Amino acid sequence: MKGYNTLKEYIQDYRLFLAAKRADPGRDSGMTLTNFFKKRIENKLQKATVKFKSMMKKNHYNEEELRIIATHEVIGSIDSIQDFVFICFGSGHQISLYKKVLSTNAFRNGQLRKIYDFIPNSISTKDEFIELLRSNRGWNRSELNIVMHYICKANWRVWLADLEQDNKIVLRKGRIRNVF
Repeated sequence: MKGYNTLKEYIQDYRLFLAAKRADPGRDSGMTLTNFFKKRIENKLQKATVKFKSMMKKNHYNEEELRIIATHEVIGSIDSIQDFVFICFGSGHQISLYKKVLSTNAFRNGQLRKIYDFIPNSISTKDEFIELLRSNRGWNRSELNIVMHYICKANWRVWLADLEQDNKIVLRKGRIRNVF
């Protein structure tokens, strides 16, 4: 079996893996279709060509980032960061998983462009911050903390305090409900 030569080949194999995972969920022991594709991906990554390995090295990608990129390319549309994290990792509401996605080189370099619909690549003004809050109602403070840590260049905590002081933001039970 030959190794990967392009990212497109990896994405095709990962698409088959996700389809098998949907058809055969929860069975990781034995020779199942899911395990077959998982082993195939591992073997082909080990036997990848020099071109593929140099592309990974140049872009500072690891296997997890390849999986995130492939998931991004395979799924049709993304409604929220929670949906994307759920599809990638099987769980959608763990803050550490947000860190994994937002800290990737793929996110910073623009490879995960579907996520930019609800989380921009960077925020540098208060107006951009308000737009982010409006488009992502229901985030709690810890989620906002993680997201802003990776995308904001300015002091966003001052902006949040100003919005709370001016009663332009409504917080209920630690979650952002309304932004006026």
